[in-house]
Amino acid sequence: MLPKFDDFITQALEKSWPSNSYVREPGFSSLYVRVAKRYIEGKMQTTIDLANMTAKRPGKGTFTRLVERLMTQYGMIIYAECVLNPRLAGKLVRMGFVQHNDSDSYYLLPGKI
Repeated sequence: MLPKFDDFITQALEKSWPSNSYVREPGFSSLYVRVAKRYIEGKMQTTIDLANMTAKRPGKGTFTRLVERLMTQYGMIIYAECVLNPRLAGKLVRMGFVQHNDSDSYYLLPGKI
């Protein structure tokens, strides 16, 4: 059985292994996350990476609610990795995410939402 999102993040932050997993999160049929170290805005920082996700009902605010909860609960950088959906990329920018090094990945700093 997959771990709950919050249980996984807590364990990854405390023990640093495993640092990646598919997790259970309401509203998602699939969600792969990791706790990583990334070079962002001039320094190495710990991030919560949202690396692969499928919402059960796309376009209904599931992702927005997740990001808001993560920012409130963890106050860490959220990193959306390899965004291939142009609609989601536009949404990320409107939410305050910044494109990372001209890639198809975006990050959101704490306090920006």
